[in-house]
Amino acid sequence: MNDSLHARASYSGYIVLSGIWFVLGIANIFILIAKPHSKVEFPIIICFAIGALFSLWLWGFRLIIENGRFRYRDGLYRWHECELDEIENAGATWVKWDVGTKVIKVPRYEIEVRGRGNSILINSKPFTREALRRLNEIMKPMRRPKRKRVGITDPPEDES
Repeated sequence: MNDSLHARASYSGYIVLSGIWFVLGIANIFILIAKPHSKVEFPIIICFAIGALFSLWLWGFRLIIENGRFRYRDGLYRWHECELDEIENAGATWVKWDVGTKVIKVPRYEIEVRGRGNSILINSKPFTREALRRLNEIMKPMRRPKRKRVGITDPPEDES
């Protein structure tokens, strides 16, 4: 099996996050051409700046697996890496974020690395389904079976 993967943010991510801002900027340019005294220069700059920032953020995402090494770069251009044989467990999970008075659950792909106190959390949203499928395929041998959790969410067992 060829254990290599090179993935970047998907084109659809660029279209969804950046494209709308560039379209708004272009629409404001047309307004400026049609009505020169409409004072839309500032909205044009803002729209193109936001579109460019989203593009730069997406450009940062990388998933690389090659030569027995796992590397992930997030949208803030920080590298997280480890050897494949150091990975104890890998799989999709949900992370809770406290935003004001609400708790938001966001999907992440978690890589548990032996000897580290924290996991590598991958933002899976920017990547294509094919890239995530390939990541799952490579990580499958490292995955532990899910443990049965006993707690409030489990129905009580019938003792009769």
